[in-house]
Amino acid sequence: MGFVRRHSRETVGVSDEEWYWDLRRKVAVPASERGAYDHFLGPYTSRAEAEHWQERVEERNDRWEEDDEAWEHAGEDDSS
Repeated sequence: MGFVRRHSRETVGVSDEEWYWDLRRKVAVPASERGAYDHFLGPYTSRAEAEHWQERVEERNDRWEEDDEAWEHAGEDDSS
């Protein structure tokens, strides 16, 4: 006797309000259309947020670089 696994939104905790960016197709998709996890970014709260994922990543990376720079130079004497 075979085992059939059925997923529902309730069992996996997925909301129709969540969106993902499909790296293969380069489109935003609702959670209900998401496939394999290995090529999706998210979840995002809206389609627009999913579509602008790269801008968010770049902004975050810029902040982290600024924080790293500040940390590396923390305690240095600027009065020399």
